[in-house]
Amino acid sequence: MSDPCPCGYDSRTPPITWEDGYALSLHYDKIRKFLDIVVRDNSRWLGVLRCTNCGRLWGEDAISSGQADFHYVYPITATNPEAWLASAETLVLPHRRDKSS
Repeated sequence: MSDPCPCGYDSRTPPITWEDGYALSLHYDKIRKFLDIVVRDNSRWLGVLRCTNCGRLWGEDAISSGQADFHYVYPITATNPEAWLASAETLVLPHRRDKSS
């Protein structure tokens, strides 16, 4: 069995909460050097990127902290990046609820 790709595709999932998106933005900073833009829609801050090592696709989105915007990526299984982007919507990521409430 081969080593997993340094992009971490196999160990990441699409975000469910704002905190997941933020964690993926930190991951994006680490793997950006492995990703090439396939197609991007700057008017919606969405895109599709491809890993130069494994060839798999990542969806690109952004979240706001109220003071700054963070771009993040998550693995997608699209076979047609242009079609995926055309139908993609910005993910609405709620904040994780405080577990003590």
